[in-house]
Amino acid sequence: MVISFVLSLFYGSGALFLITLNASIFASALSNIVRSNLPNLGFLSVYSFTLCNLGVMFFHMIPEVSGYLLAAIAGGVLSHAFIREKIGSKNFKIVLMDSFILLFTAVAFLLVAAFIENEISKKLFTSDICVNNQFAIILVFGLILLGIVLFEIMRKKKKMFFK
Repeated sequence: MVISFVLSLFYGSGALFLITLNASIFASALSNIVRSNLPNLGFLSVYSFTLCNLGVMFFHMIPEVSGYLLAAIAGGVLSHAFIREKIGSKNFKIVLMDSFILLFTAVAFLLVAAFIENEISKKLFTSDICVNNQFAIILVFGLILLGIVLFEIMRKKKKMFFK
């Protein structure tokens, strides 16, 4: 996270390289989990198993990536302040304080993500929840997909109604 902050401080899009690296690590971990259980599963089971493991990863991935993004935003805001504001001015101090607030919020997000990863995700992976509950996973995914489709239909009708 500190590297993300520093990269975005000196080079605005530098933190994106670190976030991309983190995404590739998540993808690599997911592919290793799926590949190790692939011979034991059938055609439809592979997809439900992959979706389940992706969902388990999302428990800690969302706050972790949010922490990295907040650190990158904090560095970008501070970088902008170095360029636009006079160092030591009142506006610079306000932006500096905002940047530190964002950075401390990013630390809090990362701590929450670490707790979730160690206490929840690790237990879900080791308990084989994704192998034992394949029908429930397919049902929940289907309901979520149906909800998204219905939401989009309702949104389109409201948009057409207000034109």
